[in-house]
Amino acid sequence: MSVASLKRSGALVACLILAGCASSTAVNNKSGQRLPVISKEGSAFYYQCDKGFGFPARGTENTITVELKDGSHTLKPNLVASGFHYSLGKISLQGKGDQAYFYDGSQRYKCQIDRRKSLWEDARYRGADFIAVGNEPGWKLELSRKGDMLYVGDYGTVSFRVATPKPSQANKGPLVFAARNAAHSLWLSIEDKPCVDTMQGDRFDVSVSLVVDGKPLAGCGMILNPLYP
Repeated sequence: MSVASLKRSGALVACLILAGCASSTAVNNKSGQRLPVISKEGSAFYYQCDKGFGFPARGTENTITVELKDGSHTLKPNLVASGFHYSLGKISLQGKGDQAYFYDGSQRYKCQIDRRKSLWEDARYRGADFIAVGNEPGWKLELSRKGDMLYVGDYGTVSFRVATPKPSQANKGPLVFAARNAAHSLWLSIEDKPCVDTMQGDRFDVSVSLVVDGKPLAGCGMILNPLYP
């Protein structure tokens, strides 16, 4: 990932953690549409709808791919005066900012981007196997088992990567990753204990302890893909 892409990722993380930029993640293209994406490389997000329905989606500046029970559907943009409108046959997604109406060919749903679930979807889309978040100050960590660990801290103003080491685990205790590079050290402990976010009240799969350059942090995590070989 380029330095520019990393900065965009950090900015999005800060927005999502703080839940304070409902429309700033949109990008305006030549047709004047407001798209729920942040870069040419694309982003993933999650729409939570009424009637107990929801779906993940992947967006670029020119298309949105929605993941439904019958598979993936790539919708193309239509010219509209404001907001955005994508369609493929009878399937359509139309809205503005985080709000949208989705029609699957038989039913119409009122939807909104779920920022917390979008964190998971976007991390998974970029190859992460694990993600953790914490507060005061807001931070996020993404771990790719065969790649590296990305830490974004202090509400997105600090970020760095370290290669993911082999984990250690003693007597069925927490799973521990200890890594460092020339400039930073990172120690991550993942405990198989449910966790509740201290600010939003969201529930997570596991509890996380983190030490970044000697500074201890605590938070919650979600396992996106198996962390064992």
